Amino acid sequence: MSDFIKFWWDCIRRGWESGDSLFAVLETVTAVITGALLWRTQTAQDKWRVQEEWVIKIAAAVFIASFLISTIFVAPYLKWKEEREAKLVLQKERPKFSENGSGFQVTPTQGQSGTPGLPGMAIKFLNTGKHPATNLTGRLIVTTYTLDADPLLASPLHGTRDFEPQMQMNFLFNINAIPTEIPPFFIFVGFSYDDSVSGSKYSQAFYMSWRGMVGGHGIAEFFDVTQEQKEAIKAYLLRRGEMTYEP
Repeated sequence: MSDFIKFWWDCIRRGWESGDSLFAVLETVTAVITGALLWRTQTAQDKWRVQEEWVIKIAAAVFIASFLISTIFVAPYLKWKEEREAKLVLQKERPKFSENGSGFQVTPTQGQSGTPGLPGMAIKFLNTGKHPATNLTGRLIVTTYTLDADPLLASPLHGTRDFEPQMQMNFLFNINAIPTEIPPFFIFVGFSYDDSVSGSKYSQAFYMSWRGMVGGHGIAEFFDVTQEQKEAIKAYLLRRGEMTYEP
């Protein structure tokens, strides 16, 4: 209720300012005409008194009409326009992530004990917005091209810090597979986060593919999926009860 009263009070204030401004102009014109009539004779004043009264009435009518139109139509529009422009600015400056060199480490890493480790997968995203992102949570799903079996990897994502503009976010994972023979797979990364400036919540989803490794040889880079593959991955996720983190 208080928001409703506040909204219309603001509209009345804006309408008054618009109507009062217009009325002041007409009032000035009326004053000039009245002053000019004072230089006339009494007969002339009587002759022009009716016209002068009409000028004052018209000015008052225009003021009232302007006030009502400004309050009912112009003021709400101006308020909506200001809020829309402010929202567009926030949308333009909001945190937003782009994929930034994610890939598969073809050469197995060494474990802490000195034994060969599993192949590593690096997921990298860059905050290209102007606001920091905070409270980031999400999901990483890796599955074969067939999309008919359990995921090779299903892991939650948690941002342990705020991601400032131009700051990179890195997630490193291992795939439990034979190091020299890894089938092609799809990678889904979805996450949500808050804009630490506006408090708004956003979601983003990324769909990538990797062509696999045969005989220890493969391409490290991930590739974009086709629209058809994207829809198939989304259907796979929904069948498994996973979130798709659509914007």
